[in-house]
Amino acid sequence: MNKTLWTRVHLKVSELQLPFHKNYTSEFLSREDNSRDLLGKHWQDKTVPDQSKRCLLQSIGHQFSCAKLLKLWGLQDNVEFRLCKRLHPEVTPWPESLGYIQARCPALQKPRIAVHHGIWRELLTAISRNSVESHDDSKRKRFFPSAVSEATHDEWTVRQIPVHLDLFSGITSLRADVTEFHARQDIVLTDDEITSFYSRTPDGIAFDDKNKHCVFLEFTRPMDSVTSSQEGDWAERKELEKSVRYGMHIYFINHLSTFHGRP
Repeated sequence: MNKTLWTRVHLKVSELQLPFHKNYTSEFLSREDNSRDLLGKHWQDKTVPDQSKRCLLQSIGHQFSCAKLLKLWGLQDNVEFRLCKRLHPEVTPWPESLGYIQARCPALQKPRIAVHHGIWRELLTAISRNSVESHDDSKRKRFFPSAVSEATHDEWTVRQIPVHLDLFSGITSLRADVTEFHARQDIVLTDDEITSFYSRTPDGIAFDDKNKHCVFLEFTRPMDSVTSSQEGDWAERKELEKSVRYGMHIYFINHLSTFHGRP
């Protein structure tokens, strides 16, 4: 069977399997107007290596060769991730699955973070480029300081936000504000915890300078999930953790705004 025919067979199998799956990938492929055209353009791009195209096809078709899938096919008995077992023998190894490779494997943490940042930079740049809504004075409504280019992005700390919004009157005052804000909620922070609170770096920041609004932007890849985990869906849990983590920071910024007499 030649390469072209083999690819068409894989595509047809993936299409037939799509209705039986309810996950992020199936939702992406079922979405109208943009998903299939996007994949088609990617596969037609001659600058993309064939191996990368093949891995993408296997991933979205739930055919990526990993221990868990090989056991399902009867080709392997053990589902342990051998790389993690070798590098971290003190930890009970997780089943080797695509979700675990992309989201949890400690041995692949650095390349995983690099991929995450690369995707996020492209998304953030596209969001900034297409946010063309303006105020009555023709100035753009939204400002994205984190969106430098598709090759790099600028991580803002929580400390920089009150500076940009003219709510900052010095580091000593900021530390006092953080302490007082938490004390109102019966929370006592150490000096290190205070520093950690205003040193957090969200994935991105967006401002409406005229109305003095600030929005936190966070990115979790759709395939950042471990469906085999007893802890539940990793991506959903990660989003919840981020909401809780930065909820306090948004609450704090609103507290500073109210303190300075802003709505």
